[in-house]
Amino acid sequence: MAFDFPGCGISEGDWVSLGHYEKEDSEKIIQFLKKVKGIKNILLWGRSMGASISIMLSENKSNLIAGIIADSPYANLKKLCFELGNKKSRLVKFVFERAWQFMKEKIQKAYRFDIDELDIVKYAKNGTVPVMIICSKDDEIIQFEHGKEIFNEYKNEEKKIMIINGKHNDTRDKALVKIAADFLWESLKNKKVKGEGVGQGKHLKAMKRMSLG
Repeated sequence: MAFDFPGCGISEGDWVSLGHYEKEDSEKIIQFLKKVKGIKNILLWGRSMGASISIMLSENKSNLIAGIIADSPYANLKKLCFELGNKKSRLVKFVFERAWQFMKEKIQKAYRFDIDELDIVKYAKNGTVPVMIICSKDDEIIQFEHGKEIFNEYKNEEKKIMIINGKHNDTRDKALVKIAADFLWESLKNKKVKGEGVGQGKHLKAMKRMSLG
């Protein structure tokens, strides 16, 4: 299953919450696939915002999700906004802090969520799902240090990081996609949930992938 969140791609909507409400939407879809469609093996493949949401969903979810590919996630929204603003004009920290507080109050009042909660590293510290993180040294939007920080803090030892070349929205080459697919397949084979094993030889045809982006 591949889909665009509200306000993204070809989906309707005028705004995104950069992870807060999208996480809730994803959890509902996962529950639908599990309970209504009877799908046992769910794998997440998210990119950019979708990658960060995938990490958020990894928190104590090993019973629901078998593996995650997180391509170009941001580690902390506030940190990312400061970096992007600083790239355009040299921001003084206290000026940014005042602007952030103003924006935080406006968003909280209008959309009823706290943007300070979009600290992805906090979720990574409780991440129980095998994860492969992809980040690029050439990414002009999300610096590759974000992916490294998430990787270093991620709880589950079944983790892998790929540092590649290429811009934020560049198409990933076939070799990288193959590595990611193999990682997900190994995650499926290693999943220790009674009654949810995948037989040998079925490979990627046996899995249900949920692509977030």
